[in-house]
Amino acid sequence: MVYTELFYLTSSIFFLVSQGSLPIFVFYWTPFMILLPLSILLIWRKPRIGYPLAAISTAVALALFGDGGHGVEIYYTPASTAQFIDVITNLPSYLAVLLYATLGLTLDTSSPWSP
Repeated sequence: MVYTELFYLTSSIFFLVSQGSLPIFVFYWTPFMILLPLSILLIWRKPRIGYPLAAISTAVALALFGDGGHGVEIYYTPASTAQFIDVITNLPSYLAVLLYATLGLTLDTSSPWSP
């Protein structure tokens, strides 16, 4: 989650510095720039709320950004380095976060010591 958050922040800062404004597609990932750090803090403090929030926000992100056609196009023509790095790293990190949040929620709810 931290990697994806850092990628979004650095990409947003790059667009802001290089173009002077943010392109419209940056606003698609703005909710995830808020939800991912919130999920991290909630997993740390209140896991019963943080794990479902991380799973839901990651599932929505995969539904929006995980299209197969875009990824396949980037794999065989990696002309845009930033886009290639985005596809090759963010999609697996989203899947890892979804798996982590699902397993964490399962273990947290099945643990007899959970508050």
